[in-house]
Amino acid sequence: MKFRKLKKWIKKILKWESLSSRKRWSIKFQLFDISTYIFNFLPLSLTSLCSFYGSDKWGNHFYTLVYDNIFRSLRRKKINLLEIGVGGYADPYSGGESIFLWKAYFPFARLFFIDIVDKTHFSQNRVRVVQGSQDDANVLLNVVREAGEFDIIIDDGSHINHHQIASFETLFPSLKEGGIYVIEDTQTSYWPSFGGGGNKTREYENSCMRYFLRLADELNYGEYLDEEYSPGKFNKKIIEISFHHNLIVVIKGNNDQVSVIGSKNISKLKRPISFHSDEKYH
Repeated sequence: MKFRKLKKWIKKILKWESLSSRKRWSIKFQLFDISTYIFNFLPLSLTSLCSFYGSDKWGNHFYTLVYDNIFRSLRRKKINLLEIGVGGYADPYSGGESIFLWKAYFPFARLFFIDIVDKTHFSQNRVRVVQGSQDDANVLLNVVREAGEFDIIIDDGSHINHHQIASFETLFPSLKEGGIYVIEDTQTSYWPSFGGGGNKTREYENSCMRYFLRLADELNYGEYLDEEYSPGKFNKKIIEISFHHNLIVVIKGNNDQVSVIGSKNISKLKRPISFHSDEKYH
């Protein structure tokens, strides 16, 4: 609330509504950039920083409730972070809230961003913004070649289902062991205009949500009784998948736990359970 009042007062002083888009960007860029250096030394929560910078990761969504838990241990470490999407849609001088958010929250991080619109003018010291589509694997891999491995990757791009899946398959190998991969706005798995669909439809079966639900099942591939099953390229490198409202979080690691099947009789395990008529499910 205090941040909103402060921004409202500043906009009134600057006669914000009368300024051009480029002039607004220039002023916002300078003020926000200065603020990141101040906030680097203040123990503000991610939610407070979102409120200040106007990021929809809090308010429209409630991602910060998840992010505060999974990012806290990395806050003051030297990490590489990649986010797909700068925001602001087609206006080259709009968006950028996440850039300042992460710059304030991670004072020692190298930050990389990709956007289909030219927003390279947001680049600054430890922030690199690249123009390109997340649907172009070469764009993604060029950023990987420049940055090296990432500790955090956040997909806040087009929200188109096949883009979300293809980007994950391209970028996940560049995530460090213990790294965190996040897909935002997964509500589009149910929206036909983004390539999703209603439950049990063909579109839903090809959606981002369904893709990661299958990967969640495959966390337990070692317990499958299908002797011909061969784990895919991601099965052995994912140790956790969690689902939140409009958000999926994937943790990378070695999924090589020994099966609990052990020396059990597999043919016996394959035998369907049968109940007597007087037995009940519990």
